[in-house]
Amino acid sequence: MDVLLPGPRMSEPFLRWAGNKRRLLPVLRLALPPGRRLIEPFLGAASVFLGTTYPAYLLNDANADLIDLYRILRDRTDELLAAARELFRANRSDQDTYGRLRRHFNAAPPGSLERAATFLWLNATCFNGLCRYSAEGAFNVPRGGRSTPPSLPEARLRAFAAKARQDGVIFRQGDFSAVMAEAGEGDVVYCAPPYLPRSSTASFTRYARDGFPPERHEELAAAARAAAARGASVVISNSDTPATRALHADALLLPARLPHLVGGPARSRAGELLLLHGPDRGAPLWRLARPTEAPHAAPTPRDRQPRLPLALHADMAPAP
Repeated sequence: MDVLLPGPRMSEPFLRWAGNKRRLLPVLRLALPPGRRLIEPFLGAASVFLGTTYPAYLLNDANADLIDLYRILRDRTDELLAAARELFRANRSDQDTYGRLRRHFNAAPPGSLERAATFLWLNATCFNGLCRYSAEGAFNVPRGGRSTPPSLPEARLRAFAAKARQDGVIFRQGDFSAVMAEAGEGDVVYCAPPYLPRSSTASFTRYARDGFPPERHEELAAAARAAAARGASVVISNSDTPATRALHADALLLPARLPHLVGGPARSRAGELLLLHGPDRGAPLWRLARPTEAPHAAPTPRDRQPRLPLALHADMAPAP
């Protein structure tokens, strides 16, 4: 059956991840149309995968370590958890230990179980859960401020593995453009790219080795239009900037004020948009969206607040 259910309590992601969409899920469940398959070109922490119930999923990310972790967790659950359990038990989160395990991770063979287990430990102890690589491809995020040993989220890891083993769930590693090109009639595409920066100092896009410069946002907008022309419904999250509105001038938009968690809880809230391309198939929030304003028109404070019931605001709705 081609349905998307707001349905039962969903599993939460086990990774700390920049751009995690867990708190946006109450809105996304009303913005994502029903369909035969959900395609996620920017999987990240997999909040949307875990928080929806589509008949099938095509899940992609450019980060090879992330997709390797998900595949190993799916296929070798007990082995991975045993290795990670020992890492979390035997290692404190002090500076020397962090540096040693970061070097170990960068030297470990790609796709190996030891690299995946170490990735879990680094994610739990690094600064704000960021995942960043040098130009040479080395993980280079500094240690976070944790003073207590990290704990392994084993229940969440097992819940993810169980859902990942369901029929119709496919993981891919590569550029977003490849899976976007596969989207067609009946598909729903949700894109959460690294956001366009609001200033020259706000950019943080090197989640994969090659980063995500502004011209890639142009390619994404073109790919969304092409997928919509083939009959797919495309929903894109991005920052509310004149550049974003210009790139998606032919889309419907739904402005919102949503928590921006990359910089930690002390940072101010930041305006975000949902950009809607293609058929709505009855998704509730599409009827509240409107055409994108002219690129030169800066969004007003009134524009940034959608006319939604209070309970539908992502920062007011309870976490799933």
